[in-house]
Amino acid sequence: MKYACIFPGVQGAAYNIERQVTVMAMLYPTYSDIINSINEHNGPGAPQVSSRYSVVIAAAKRARQIVDHAPTDGDVIDDKPLSIAIDEINSGKILVEVEEKAE
Repeated sequence: MKYACIFPGVQGAAYNIERQVTVMAMLYPTYSDIINSINEHNGPGAPQVSSRYSVVIAAAKRARQIVDHAPTDGDVIDDKPLSIAIDEINSGKILVEVEEKAE
């Protein structure tokens, strides 16, 4: 994308700057996709995940595990821990256990 940057106070000064703009937004997978994936991977008899809160807590806990067990010898992880956690949960590598409510 090209952007024209105009500097105030300088007449006729316009410069084209070519930049790649990255929109930092979680577009895919959506919360609904993740919830459906969790319920599908947990099986038909397991309690169903129904809230975004459960997804957020599960992803945060897994991301913390990834950070805590990251190699300290200088190796760099390419993706952010939360992105890795979401991908693992969505693909079924990590199962989210749901506790049934005591009645």
